[in-house]
Amino acid sequence: MRRFASLDFIRGILIMIMIMMHVPMRWYDRGWVEGSGELRISGLTLMFFGLMIFFGAWAGLFLLVSSIVNMISIQRNLEKGISPMRIVMFQVIGGLLLLTFAMVVESTIGYHGYLGEIALGNSDRWDMMIWRIFHMETIHTIAASMIVTGIVMGILTMHGGAKKTKRNIIVLAILAILSIVLTLPAWELARWSYSGYPFGMRFSDLLGRDIAVQYPIIGESPFIDVIYRGFLMFIAGAPEPIFPYLALSFVGCIIGICMCKGRSMARMPRYMMIIGSIASIIGLIGTAFVIISGKETYSTLMDRTYELPGLYPNLWLWWFLLIGGFELFATALIVRSVEYRGIGKRFGKATFIIRRYGLVAFSVYAFQTVDLFPRLIFTLFPDLNDTYPFPSKVSALMVLMMIPMTMLLWEVVLRAWQRIGFAGGLEWWMAKITERLFPDKRSNDGKREKRAWWRVKRLDPSEYLTGPQWIDVIESSEMDHRHEVDSRFSFYLSLGGALIPPLSVLAIFISNSAKKTEGKNSYNVIGLWWSIICLCAWVLTCGALTQVHLDF
Repeated sequence: MRRFASLDFIRGILIMIMIMMHVPMRWYDRGWVEGSGELRISGLTLMFFGLMIFFGAWAGLFLLVSSIVNMISIQRNLEKGISPMRIVMFQVIGGLLLLTFAMVVESTIGYHGYLGEIALGNSDRWDMMIWRIFHMETIHTIAASMIVTGIVMGILTMHGGAKKTKRNIIVLAILAILSIVLTLPAWELARWSYSGYPFGMRFSDLLGRDIAVQYPIIGESPFIDVIYRGFLMFIAGAPEPIFPYLALSFVGCIIGICMCKGRSMARMPRYMMIIGSIASIIGLIGTAFVIISGKETYSTLMDRTYELPGLYPNLWLWWFLLIGGFELFATALIVRSVEYRGIGKRFGKATFIIRRYGLVAFSVYAFQTVDLFPRLIFTLFPDLNDTYPFPSKVSALMVLMMIPMTMLLWEVVLRAWQRIGFAGGLEWWMAKITERLFPDKRSNDGKREKRAWWRVKRLDPSEYLTGPQWIDVIESSEMDHRHEVDSRFSFYLSLGGALIPPLSVLAIFISNSAKKTEGKNSYNVIGLWWSIICLCAWVLTCGALTQVHLDF
């Protein structure tokens, strides 16, 4: 199986970060933040919460990477001679299947669904199963984007259109821009249809309480109302409607096409990093201006950082550009550092543990309630249980203990689960259904590949984890080391490290590697030392911030 190591890595690391962030979100007692009176916190704590707000809005990166992978799959199917209309059928059915599972996860088995509420001690929240299916989470957006981009690519690739690469890229770029331009009209349409959509409240006789306008209630709302508000969910529902998030999906399609075209599109990562940087700078300036001018408050941004419609009408565009630009930059940077340097195989082996999370990302997302078990461990200690009786929220120290405990639990589960091909997970069920709908073609001898009934090819660890064929857009032997390309790359990264510390870490690795292939030169020497200086400066800054306290 041919794989891009960088894309598998991004998906895996995102899921790992998500787990580590959701543990404090679910279990940390934030009473001191929500309480009244003056609040005194250190500058380092404030910076930490700022980073949490920033990275907490990075769910759109799942959409971007999923779109890249999906487009690569489309391109491979076209190379196999599969007709555009059949590809459209694959995409539409696959998107609808994913959407169905997404609705079940969000309403019932997910950490925000009924089972997730039971884990928090809220067993009376059964009603979530009849309204939360209309919560527009990232996975819903990915499913909708699969359908939309599948139809678009089906049209573009008809009558030999797959060979018109530049035309297709231009069309996708225009559609990305239109997705942003049409966002306000789409949202205004939803608000015109239902006053206060999506956050306005209406009383439900069935539930006996108010509920957001976004959610029709199965069993109470008329059928036509369920259908109509279900449609509005996609265009304007919180937290991630397809407007403007389709823009990220179309950009992902462009990246996927370029990666499949190999060296002929070798400058793609550079252009994407430039575009992402420009978008982020514009977004940062716009966000700062809106807050400083008083049009919106910082507390609004904190409350709605992950819900773009909640930042309507003043902040949504700037926050989307800021976050989306960073997501694009980060993706292009990682791809550039791996497949465009010919180290796919080496990188794939080094990131095995991380990539395993990415293979069953949807299942890990759905079954996050396993963090209940680390929480239950604390009930074994009477003193702790008296102070924090289950299922109460816990202190910062206990949460910091829960995070590695949860990650260790997941590592044990995934290692054991891998032995049976991740059978029973959401990806497994989707693959089983897909196999029934689209049976594998027979081999040349007329026989199908034999596998145990509980194994599916889509989740074969030997093909996807331990022994895939890693793809490099530019082979290591094709690198132009005479012109010190790696050394220059490390130097430019080191400059960015003054603002973004992870870039300094990456620059150190690449500059050391460049010394072996390109010899010592001014670029890799300066890049190495400047990166070290920047990292030391950041450590000192963090130390200084612990001594600074702010009152709120």
